[in-house]
Amino acid sequence: TWLQLISLAEGARLKSLKEIWKVTGLTGYRRKTCYRRTLRNILNNMDENLTFDSERSSVIIVDKFYRVKKAFKREVEALSRTRVLSLNFNRPEESAKAANKVLEEQIGKHFEELVLPEDFTDSRLLMTDAAYFKSAWRHPFNYAHTKLAEFYSNNGIEVAGKVNMMHQIGYFNYAEIPLINARVLELPCTDERISMLIYLPLKDNILDLFYLMQETTLSGILNQLKIEGEIPVNISLPRFEIVSEMSNIRELLYDMGITKIFYPNSVQLRGISDYSLDVSLMTQVVAIEVTEKDVSASSGP
Repeated sequence: TWLQLISLAEGARLKSLKEIWKVTGLTGYRRKTCYRRTLRNILNNMDENLTFDSERSSVIIVDKFYRVKKAFKREVEALSRTRVLSLNFNRPEESAKAANKVLEEQIGKHFEELVLPEDFTDSRLLMTDAAYFKSAWRHPFNYAHTKLAEFYSNNGIEVAGKVNMMHQIGYFNYAEIPLINARVLELPCTDERISMLIYLPLKDNILDLFYLMQETTLSGILNQLKIEGEIPVNISLPRFEIVSEMSNIRELLYDMGITKIFYPNSVQLRGISDYSLDVSLMTQVVAIEVTEKDVSASSGP
């Protein structure tokens, strides 16, 4: 979403631009001549230095009748490698197929249809961002130790069903954090910059943990894990895949202070088109899969 906003800022003007730069934390940087070069170098270095399998694809889809300015298309595609597509929104099936083809060319077949025909109904500008990464565990689970076992619901009493439970015993960063009333386990990947944190409530249920997370920060939890260090841990973790759709990005951005870009009467996107244009749709889907060998995650609209 941050990169989507940065791309959109290239075409925003006046109050719309001020809102975007305030929320992204880059107020004032746009005037610096080195800004675009610096951001482009950061993105390029990320792709070159990541040792795990990683791909990213981003598109801005505009109704072709709004005539996207060539300067906007050129700057955005050079800055963040976001593709700007001008499609016929009156032909939703054809346009959805074209958009999905571009996304698939950049990120592969990690998703099904990211853009749907109904997305083009009563729309003028759609923003789609998809990312995928996969990294092997530093300490993989042994397939032979995976057994079918019961998995319990939020209250820890009712059996929700049976799952393939992975097992291993080893040394891992582990800590009990009273502030959030939970145990936290860190599972590192082969790339030392990537790890997964597993939270297990000491009591109550998982929903209470969501609220308690407001009482601390990720850096605070990581510091506590570092202080406690590695200890022997007997791990039982289900093999799982979770798909979660975030359809309220518009509301979240509104709460953060970005309001103008979603309303035709107040938006100022004259850098994109000479016609009145507003952001019609911005959604995201995140998928995470955990297996004995690795962890993979993907996100898209």
